[in-house]
Amino acid sequence: MSHSAVPASGQPAHEPSDRVRLARAALSAALAVPEVVRGDAGHHPQRVTVDAGERLEGVLAIAEPDGRYGIELRLVAELVPLHALAEAIRARVRRAAAHAGLEASLGEIDVEFADLLTAEERAAVARALAAPTRAAEASGDRPAPDGRGATR
Repeated sequence: MSHSAVPASGQPAHEPSDRVRLARAALSAALAVPEVVRGDAGHHPQRVTVDAGERLEGVLAIAEPDGRYGIELRLVAELVPLHALAEAIRARVRRAAAHAGLEASLGEIDVEFADLLTAEERAAVARALAAPTRAAEASGDRPAPDGRGATR
């Protein structure tokens, strides 16, 4: 006899599709590369995968004719040799897909760089992102779960 988890809302738990799981694994793998700063949704077409209200900005998983999913990544990265960086990202995505048991679902991996930052620019971005957290900690507030505002 099998039981499925049902949250307090009474609705069955959402099980993401292989497409969404692959998109999430690809974006996480790309963001784990030290020179990658963040994903970027871009414009027309946006590289965004949406699942149950969550937006994965910087990745789009597209069904290919052979049943696999092509991955399009749009990233902001440090100013480094880009061909080598793109290959390192592709290798990490392949490993992440294999780790998730999705290697047979992975198609082509396209990597686009939306913006490049110098080391100084990246440090400035890191300081700007850390400033609200430090201010909230000093006042006794905790960052809100969605990353905006604060809670006490």
